[in-house]
Amino acid sequence: MTLLIHYLLPAFPLGGIYFLLNIPLFSLGWKYVGRRFFMYSIVGMIIFSAAIETIKVTLPMHDNILCALLAGIITGAGAAIVLKSDCELEVLA
Repeated sequence: MTLLIHYLLPAFPLGGIYFLLNIPLFSLGWKYVGRRFFMYSIVGMIIFSAAIETIKVTLPMHDNILCALLAGIITGAGAAIVLKSDCELEVLA
């Protein structure tokens, strides 16, 4: 959704759109899942939104299928690292 909105309205920053779209989800997380989940998610969302705005990586690819496969591989690797990690932030607990 964030990328679609950014494509239609390029004047709005990508990180800001991502942040705004996640606010309703976090309110549901606070209500149904708990405070700890909410705090971890807020920290992760802020870091991700800041990273989107500050880190600019361009890959010289022009094939849309190859771009989609590369995005899936990178996203899957990132999700695997997060799910395999066993560390906890004691600051937020």
